[in-house]
Amino acid sequence: MSKRVLVIDDENAILRLVELNLTRAGYEVITASDGDEGLSRARECAPDIIILDIVMPRTDGYRLFAELQADPVLSNVPVVFLTARAQEADLDWGWNSGAAAYITKPFAAPAFVDLIRRMDALMDQGVEVTPAVLRPCRMPNAPQPPRARSLDVGS
Repeated sequence: MSKRVLVIDDENAILRLVELNLTRAGYEVITASDGDEGLSRARECAPDIIILDIVMPRTDGYRLFAELQADPVLSNVPVVFLTARAQEADLDWGWNSGAAAYITKPFAAPAFVDLIRRMDALMDQGVEVTPAVLRPCRMPNAPQPPRARSLDVGS
């Protein structure tokens, strides 16, 4: 049975790119174009993985992530931030937030799909998906946690 991935991003091109690539890789993909819709979809569809942008209208990714973490059903769903926010403070927050990964745009779709596959395989083994478990991840533009800054998910 394929894993269900919820992609939440206000950029239609990113939604379609991620949806197309993950669907081709065998995942069931649900999309939402803002944080409010994303929370509603997460509660309706019980995703296995959530891909989340930060800068969105209405409810942004920071607030949505906090709401997901506070929800007893959704708090254990691994979240991958996929965002243009790449300042040092953003990266520090992303790596310390409890998210599984923090990937900056632009990104290489094949490497991104490989990351999701790796997460999927770890989840199937009962391993909690964290940045430390995912390292080293060969994704250009994917920043590393503070001690080893250089995840590589290039474009």
